[in-house]
Amino acid sequence: MYVHAGYCCRRFLALAIRIVPRNQRQVFASFAGVVLTSIAMAADSLGIVDCDRLAASPYDDHRQATGVPSEQIDAKAAISACKKALETGASLRIVYQYGRALFSNHQHREAAIEFLRAAKGGYAAAQYAVGYMHTRGLGVPQDYREAADWYRKAAEQGNSAAQNNLGYFYYTGLGVRKDYNEAVKFYRIAAEQGLADAQANLGHSYETGQGVQQDYREALKWYLVAIKGGSILGQNNLGHLYEIGQGVRQDYKEAVRLYRLAANGGNDLGQVNLGHLYEIGRGVPKDYREATKLYRMASNQGNAKAESNLGRIYQDGLGVPRNYGEAAKLYRLAADKGETSAQINLGRLYEKGLGVPKNQPEAVKWYRKAAEQGHPVAQGELGYVYEYGIGVPVNYRDAEKFYRLAAEQGYPIAQNNLAVMFMNGRSVTVTRNEAESLLEKSARQGFTLAARNLNVLRAKGQRPYTLEGPDEFLLEKQREEFVNDWMFEQMWK
Repeated sequence: MYVHAGYCCRRFLALAIRIVPRNQRQVFASFAGVVLTSIAMAADSLGIVDCDRLAASPYDDHRQATGVPSEQIDAKAAISACKKALETGASLRIVYQYGRALFSNHQHREAAIEFLRAAKGGYAAAQYAVGYMHTRGLGVPQDYREAADWYRKAAEQGNSAAQNNLGYFYYTGLGVRKDYNEAVKFYRIAAEQGLADAQANLGHSYETGQGVQQDYREALKWYLVAIKGGSILGQNNLGHLYEIGQGVRQDYKEAVRLYRLAANGGNDLGQVNLGHLYEIGRGVPKDYREATKLYRMASNQGNAKAESNLGRIYQDGLGVPRNYGEAAKLYRLAADKGETSAQINLGRLYEKGLGVPKNQPEAVKWYRKAAEQGHPVAQGELGYVYEYGIGVPVNYRDAEKFYRLAAEQGYPIAQNNLAVMFMNGRSVTVTRNEAESLLEKSARQGFTLAARNLNVLRAKGQRPYTLEGPDEFLLEKQREEFVNDWMFEQMWK
């Protein structure tokens, strides 16, 4: 048993706040909380012991030694040293470091217990650790809301890793409502403290224009700062700028070099991006086997895009025997994580009964999940199933609604199909001029059936335009061929 100095500080704060005027209590509490936490941490210091040397975190502002990355901890020695330190008088720092030692020995449940003990005492690094454990579901149930709460507690104490992760949660909508402005706010706070990965994430926000005005030069600046600080993520992100030729001169070989550095450093995004270049033969010779190897490395880290890409490799038989069952399994892993391309492809397998029992309502379910995330292909697929009654009753109003959502995002099949709804008398809102415009846009993107329909529309001049069976056959055939190609191109833009 031990009494943390923070306990005494909180008791003092509780008593002191009672004598402060009510209208000044919030300001007093915020100021006093910061001061007293610092006092508590100082009081907890027992001097440097072996537990510090063997298990301190490089990212713990209250560490008493240089710190050891988790993958370099000598687990057996660290556990022994930290147990000894706990016997002579525990501090939150030692409790947290004991948790790190246990974690390095893959004793996740025991580590979570120690992290929580220190976190409840107000130790910021431990609060971050509890958030991380809930993020990954290590030793505790995976719970993004709980993780966000602990990251916030640590972030409020200035823990830059927690600030960065909380920013990522706001960026992705994990455990909190998605808010790009909040994401940028936390990325910037952590970046200005010198956290290299936060600098890379802030650069990414400038690259995508999410939460800030899009600015490739500003993105480049932050990527270079991040790389100088040792960020592998920064190497991957800079590689993407060279791949797309924004902020720098397009250079596929330089993109490959940077992606390879990131991939060799264990970064899953670098592995996925390098795998993609091998798959399409850009900057390197096309090599499906190498692409598959890299996708598998990233999928072993739980990367959803890698799982989805591996699924497509097996579905299309690229460098491996075609295997719809394996494709479905991989798509499911990625789809359950919210990867839209996997949700769409899994829906297609259920619609056709490839690798899974044919189940059209299940297909509709997965299309809807991706459509709710705004994916135009999924919206187009929903329009198609409602128009033709695949897994749902025929509903032209819903078909038109989803086609329009997809068409407004430039999806050529939806543009064609929305125009054809007018030509077949199934639309109540599309005009002839709009139908012609939609077909022109679709045809310009290479959807050849749209060019045929445009000729029909211009030749007849007025309704009815009822299309015959061969056209519906061609629609289905082109849908099969065009969806994957268009989706693949959009995924990597």
